[in-house]
Amino acid sequence: VVIDAGLGNALEIYLREEGIRRIEVVLISHADQDHLGGLISLLASRAVEIGKVRLNTDSSQGSKIWDDLLYELDQLDSENQVDFEPYLTRDKNAYSQGSIEIRVLAPSKYVAGKGPGSKDRQGRRIRTNTLSAVIRLLDRGSPIALFPGDLDEVGFENLKCPAEDLRAPL
Repeated sequence: VVIDAGLGNALEIYLREEGIRRIEVVLISHADQDHLGGLISLLASRAVEIGKVRLNTDSSQGSKIWDDLLYELDQLDSENQVDFEPYLTRDKNAYSQGSIEIRVLAPSKYVAGKGPGSKDRQGRRIRTNTLSAVIRLLDRGSPIALFPGDLDEVGFENLKCPAEDLRAPL
């Protein structure tokens, strides 16, 4: 599982050096270039097979890289080469691998459905970072890490996981 792909080809280089030829799941926390740029490089190289890609759509992104990524993922999905869905919302264990639980704690379907450029119920502007996926890793129920993407204050306040302890060593 890859959570965010960074910029450039650093991820591709790392995977080659480690001899990794398949990624089951790629989760992109949000639509900023510094989180998804490396996925374009990885897709272009064809060096690694990818099972699923999940990200939240962001119509406010006007960048060419965003358009290129969505187009490429749509093409690969239509050719049954990648399982692509333009959503990544609160879901427990949908992406778990073996003893590792991968929980997406945010954004809620409400916030993701509203999308960047709109306002939440309190009238606060929803931005790209508001939709940052918050991802928690657990190993056999014990917390390992919490990845908050670039979650902003509005996203944080909409992070409603009353039964979820957000503490983790990383």
